[in-house]
Amino acid sequence: MKKNIILFSVLIILVATIIYVGVPFLKVFIPIYRENFKLRRETRISSQQNRNSSTVDNTSIVYENISYKYRVKYPQSWKKIEVSKKFVSFLGPDNMGMSILVATELEQPFDLAKYENESISNLKEQGFEIIEFDQTLLGNNVAYKKIVIEKKTEKQQIIISTIINNVYYALTYTNDKNSFNKYLYIAQNFIDSFEIIQ
Repeated sequence: MKKNIILFSVLIILVATIIYVGVPFLKVFIPIYRENFKLRRETRISSQQNRNSSTVDNTSIVYENISYKYRVKYPQSWKKIEVSKKFVSFLGPDNMGMSILVATELEQPFDLAKYENESISNLKEQGFEIIEFDQTLLGNNVAYKKIVIEKKTEKQQIIISTIINNVYYALTYTNDKNSFNKYLYIAQNFIDSFEIIQ
């Protein structure tokens, strides 16, 4: 009986000690844990944002071609290569690129619909898979949109072409098939920014 009382007393003292020390400890520990959790969460978000910003620069530069009266916006971090006034390309990360081709030596009258349908046949003969072929708009003008994949290289492309004031314009977005959708919204912004200078 005496041993049980002693054990019970020791147990009470032990519980009291835990409560006495534990409650203040928890009061200190819980806010520290919360702050640490918050800091780790913010660090993860910041790290993700840094990775995103290093991959894609959302600041745009305007490229203006006075000779063929058009302008377009492209990401500041991309490299512009002006091969000639008729052909300019913009190179970005992950082997992707966008380009604008201009042609002026057109047969008159030039039938864009016929030309685009013939180009589909030519692309098939050259080993391209046609994913999409449809009418669209480019700079508020009727245009044709092709999405194709070159089977040998696994390169995927969007090609949008139109004729404005007897000048043929073709905008192209090219990327590896596996990375194509990753930068598709940038390509769409590039295409949407195209406009004719009056």
